[in-house]
Amino acid sequence: MVNNLVSNDLGNILDKLVIFGTKRRYQSVEEVLKDLSPKSTTPAQISVSIQPVVTKPISSPVQPAVTKPVPTIIQPVQVATPKNIIIPKVVGTYTEILTKKTITIQKTFFGKKEFESLEEVELEMVILPAGNFMMGSDEEDTEKPKHQVALKQFAIGKYPVTEGQYQVVMGYSPSAYKNNPRCVDWNYTQIFCQKLNEKTGKKYRLPSEAEWEYACRAGTQTRYYFGDNKEQLSEYAWYYQNSGHQTNPVGQKKPNNWGLFDMSGNVWEWCDDGWHNNYQNAPKNGSSWNDNHSQSTARVVRGGGYNSDNSSRDVFRSASRRHTDADSCHGWTGFRLALSLP
Repeated sequence: MVNNLVSNDLGNILDKLVIFGTKRRYQSVEEVLKDLSPKSTTPAQISVSIQPVVTKPISSPVQPAVTKPVPTIIQPVQVATPKNIIIPKVVGTYTEILTKKTITIQKTFFGKKEFESLEEVELEMVILPAGNFMMGSDEEDTEKPKHQVALKQFAIGKYPVTEGQYQVVMGYSPSAYKNNPRCVDWNYTQIFCQKLNEKTGKKYRLPSEAEWEYACRAGTQTRYYFGDNKEQLSEYAWYYQNSGHQTNPVGQKKPNNWGLFDMSGNVWEWCDDGWHNNYQNAPKNGSSWNDNHSQSTARVVRGGGYNSDNSSRDVFRSASRRHTDADSCHGWTGFRLALSLP
């Protein structure tokens, strides 16, 4: 026996739909619908209610509130390699033409005859842009503390002063190595500048230590002006292992980013400053540091020389600094000229 899950009225309607004998069945749909109309509602009765479909206007879905992050301003980071760092451009260059009088004696069948001629010698200068830079390093106590220095535009020699240039100004006999850097003590650099200024009407001088490092770095903050890889030094400098234990003609190695040659190696270069053991209270305007606290007989030298050993203390770094007596030459101290500009 199967439980009946429909009401009696609905069961009668269903029976009438399939009863044997067509005349006894519903004769039209209207008759079926009439009997289907509910007379009463009971818990056992099934009623079907069909709701009309109402089409609502389609509206954009409500997006959840999103808090936009505050944009972070990322300052440009200078990558400490010459390939990626933005290097300020040099302002320009100029050449000072120096001349010297040479006497050539020609022997002929009729005796001696003197010929006078003039030989041009060029002094090439590079005009550097005004700017700020971080001077010093944390590697040695003498290079501390690191500090910012602001410099005005100035000019500096493209090369160290050569034998030929020195001879033109000082009037000494010609040298067989006229393109090699001139080795001289600090006191004689002052005499040279005095005589050169008398010839040119300008005010050439030694660079301050801050100017020298600024020029050497050429916009970089790496250990060397060519990067951090010491293995590249031979491309830029003459030193103990590759110099043949002597000075070499200037401009044979690669320059720094400002077109300055031999900033590392060949000859140590004098600066105008007296020696201080560190940078405490050092000038921040790029001027020379000469005061009562400096060791008056000791002057700053920079850059390393042909006799400097690449395998020992690293004197070729841009921040490295040493000193020696002003009246000492040792055969390895030279110099590079600087010139203040309006």
